[in-house]
Amino acid sequence: MPATTSGAFRAFLTAQLGPGVPVFRDGPRPGQLLPYVVVQEGTSYTPHPAVNGDYGDPARELVVQELVQVDVVQQARQQAAGAAPSGEDYTLAERVMWLCSQPRITGPGTSHVNGVQLQAAHREPIADNVVRHVITVLVTRTLQHL
Repeated sequence: MPATTSGAFRAFLTAQLGPGVPVFRDGPRPGQLLPYVVVQEGTSYTPHPAVNGDYGDPARELVVQELVQVDVVQQARQQAAGAAPSGEDYTLAERVMWLCSQPRITGPGTSHVNGVQLQAAHREPIADNVVRHVITVLVTRTLQHL
């Protein structure tokens, strides 16, 4: 069982994307070949606006909304004319967006994921023949009692 939200996303995306697209937490290995996916958790935490119960009750459940960033990084164009197609896979970012909106992602530790919602996605300009799609996901989850 993953200990973090990014670990849960990494495990889920790795199983769905298969061995051709490695998924990393916080960053790729040095010299990693393209394409790959990077998951970063906890870019923002806020209490859920409606479901946190009585703040005087020490046993209440605490529900947070956590932003998770998922980056899809891949080669933008073919390197040489006549070479095998190795440019951008235009379906990869959309497939990752769809996967990031699925409710089957398990929570980290003993916490429970209440919902997963795609918030935004954008394609950053090409730099050094690499394109990066940035996907923002809102994860609503109940924190574990410590």
